[in-house]
Amino acid sequence: MTTICNMGCGSSQNGTTGSETMLTKQDEELIRTSWAEFKNGDVVMDGLHMYYRFFETNPEAKEFFGFAKEGEVNAENNKFRAHVKNVFDIVGGAVDGMDNITEVKEICYDLGVRHKAYGVPSKYFKVVGNSLIYALDRKLHLDSNTKKAWVRLYSIIESEAKRGMAAA
Repeated sequence: MTTICNMGCGSSQNGTTGSETMLTKQDEELIRTSWAEFKNGDVVMDGLHMYYRFFETNPEAKEFFGFAKEGEVNAENNKFRAHVKNVFDIVGGAVDGMDNITEVKEICYDLGVRHKAYGVPSKYFKVVGNSLIYALDRKLHLDSNTKKAWVRLYSIIESEAKRGMAAA
């Protein structure tokens, strides 16, 4: 399985410098095509597997999620399903916004600020990325180029979210 690595992404709007992860046109095409396939069906039910994997590898992280503290982490938990829907809406927004990556970065930066307020350690962003790739691959059986394209997109999301957390 391809995993998320720290690719040294930097930012744009707030003047941070660093090695910028760029998406190629081929990356964008692979991401859009695979996302369209992923959305064919029940995104929430397929997306649940992202968090099943996340909590399987990081059970201690449940303390940061109200739905995990208040009930079982399964498809019958409406708060869990709502959270998964919100997360995959953000992923979909990132996919839809690849033509305006600056806007995607701003949204992810704000996501980091919010997660800092929730007390979530930044280390979980990498794990969530790996879990996202797992969920996508579980349904779609991604080829290596498509996995790498998703890793690059998620690296941008992760980098900006961590910058938001650091600034909060």
